[in-house]
Amino acid sequence: MNAETGQTLGRFQALVRAHPGKTPLLMCLRYPAGHKVVVGAGRMVGVAPTAEFVAEAEKLLGRNSVRFSVRPDVFKNPHRRRYSRPGGPS
Repeated sequence: MNAETGQTLGRFQALVRAHPGKTPLLMCLRYPAGHKVVVGAGRMVGVAPTAEFVAEAEKLLGRNSVRFSVRPDVFKNPHRRRYSRPGGPS
């Protein structure tokens, strides 16, 4: 981990502490090679999913970097859909 990543994680940790709540926290780490790893913050760590938390997290991590979901597969790649041309084979 480089220094910039360490600083970002430290700021995110402080943000999570400033917005405690009951919503479990999962983080999806994306590596330069393209693979992703989902890391749980632990049972004792949760956030309050407020507009303020989302705004601050997106300012720190980037736009559209925060997701809330009740689905356990929120970070999995979506299934590709096959579309056919009208009049073509299905």
